[in-house]
This record gives sequence, C-alpha cells and structure tokens, in this order.
Amino acid sequence: KKKKKKKKNTHIQKYPIKSYNLDAREFIQQLAQQVMDQKLPLAQHILMNLPKIGIEFLDVFVNLFQHITDKSLLSPITIHVYCFENEEETDQIKIRIEKALKHHQIPSLTLHHVRGVAPNKEMYCATFILPVSILTGQSPSTNTNKRRKL
Repeated sequence: KKKKKKKKNTHIQKYPIKSYNLDAREFIQQLAQQVMDQKLPLAQHILMNLPKIGIEFLDVFVNLFQHITDKSLLSPITIHVYCFENEEETDQIKIRIEKALKHHQIPSLTLHHVRGVAPNKEMYCATFILPVSILTGQSPSTNTNKRRKL
C-alpha cells in the first residue's frame, strides 16, 4: 500500500498545486492583484467547494481584470463550483451561474452528480470555462453582434 500511495503522490507532484484557506472574494481579489503586480500567469483551474453558497461568489470574476495592462497574462479559467439542486431542476444550475455572472452566457457547462444529501436535494459539481472577455469586461470579438435568445 505504501508504494501505491508514494506513486500517487509523485504523480500529483508533477503539477503545481497550491491550496488556500481564505474567504472566496478575498482570495480571488488577492489572486488578481498578484497577477497584475507580479506579472504572474493566472490560475488555470479554480475549485469552489462550498455547495450552499459557491455560486454566489462567481460575480467577483466579472470585470476582475478590467484595468490590467498586460492581457497576455490572462487565459480562460476552468471553474469547478459545487452546488445543491433538486434532481428534476438541474437546468436551474446554469441559470443561477449565469445570473451570478451578471447574465453573461456560459457556452459549455458540464454537471457531475456528486451525491444525494437529503430527499429532493442533490449535490453537483458544475464545471465551465470562464472566458477572458468576462474577466476583462470586454465583449468577445466573435459574439459582438449576437443577441441572447430569451
């Protein structure tokens, strides 16, 4: 068993993983400031593992980098946000995410059922790519003339 565990840890160590224990808004704002001040590349994945309120924190990403001068430091971020929802109403997850992102559309969203937590209450992990246009507050160049269907 020790060999398997050591092998697994070695595999994980090939990729830089840094964990934090901060308020989500504070963490994201500190991360943005580090990117701008120290010219660090932006994180590639962000995991928000508070299923009851995780979606509520997504609004902090909108226009987060509107004042950044070196846009080459930015790239799309894969967001993994845990949430609760009734099994029959999983379409509400995307609606809640887009509402938190101030009605910016998320083109591709995948849901992973994590587990049932109570009758009529399921936990999901919603994964989506947050485009640079949302981070900077600029319209994506390919979608400037498209209107959202209601």
